[in-house]
Amino acid sequence: MKPQIFGAIACVGLAFTGCASAPEMSKMEAPAGMEQNIAQDATEEAKEVAAVAGEDVPRVDPQLVKTAEIDLEVESIDAIVTAITDTVKRNQGDILELQNNKPSNVRDRHRAFLRLRVPQQRLDRVLAEIGDLGIPQRQTLSAEDVSNQLVDLDARLRNLRKQEESLLKIMDRSGSVGDVLKVAQELGNIRAQIEQIDAQQKNLRDRVSFSTILVNLETATTTIPRSQPLGGQLGETWDNAVYGVSSLTTGLLKLTLWLLAFSPYWLAIGVAFWLIRKYGKKMTEKNDR
Repeated sequence: MKPQIFGAIACVGLAFTGCASAPEMSKMEAPAGMEQNIAQDATEEAKEVAAVAGEDVPRVDPQLVKTAEIDLEVESIDAIVTAITDTVKRNQGDILELQNNKPSNVRDRHRAFLRLRVPQQRLDRVLAEIGDLGIPQRQTLSAEDVSNQLVDLDARLRNLRKQEESLLKIMDRSGSVGDVLKVAQELGNIRAQIEQIDAQQKNLRDRVSFSTILVNLETATTTIPRSQPLGGQLGETWDNAVYGVSSLTTGLLKLTLWLLAFSPYWLAIGVAFWLIRKYGKKMTEKNDR
């Protein structure tokens, strides 16, 4: 046993001696400038790795909520509204609001307002088609980046779901009724927060997927009717006068009927007034005596 132990120790010693002498030999045999070349090669290799790593990083597109507005001068509001409706339906959009304000005076301009909802990838196409329907007077486009909000909602949602899983595991364990009720109440609060955040997240994603377009329409010029001939004007005046007399007569007849219907009340008021006046005269005569 002892010779074997001594042999092992000797082998270990020789091994350490060889390892120690190897670096010395390498230093002695290495040509001048090799260390500098090795350092340069390492630096270039590191740059290549960094470039490849940068290319492998996925590019995340910003989550934008886009809203566009366009003012359009057109010849016919009704025809343009029909054309815009067809354009929106053809591009898988919806009309959320329509206000068609027809003027009561022929000298006023006809105006209309539409609020549209179209897929974001078709926003530019729909705007171009709407702009071709008339003369654009003003056009704006605004975008709101909600990427950070979505990331924040995702993180909060993950944390709440982990809390929900933990509470469900606690519910599976045996415990007192009071503890189970407390855990159930906390679980209900967590689930309510999950539903609220999930709804906010869906709303934001829906606003990102579908853009809003506000369209203001206005007629180019007002249509003023041409003046009628003298005979037509006199005839129209006579018709208006007859209509006025008829309306006045009808009004007087209605007033007479109202007075007749309330005649008992008028009679009672007249009698009461006569009695009060008669009583006042008697009192005046007594005072004079």
